[in-house]
Amino acid sequence: MNDSDAPARLDMLRSLERVQVGHLDRTRKWIAAEERRETARQRDVQVRSSAPDWLIEMRSAGGTSWMCTSAADTWQASAIVAPIEARRCGP
Repeated sequence: MNDSDAPARLDMLRSLERVQVGHLDRTRKWIAAEERRETARQRDVQVRSSAPDWLIEMRSAGGTSWMCTSAADTWQASAIVAPIEARRCGP
């Protein structure tokens, strides 16, 4: 290698470095997104594990309102819900 090759080689190495930094930045963004998804998944698991088995859904459509019971894992997001707590009946 002669002295005239040094600047070209340095330019190539700097270009390689920019590419690698870009890859590292993208990988870090992917990791951050995956961590957010995992945090949300864990939060959902906690909410579901503490959710009641049954809900009362209060809905309205076309000026008509009604209530119904639903399994807690099947309720509709558009409904207003209230948990039904299990209580022992009788003595």
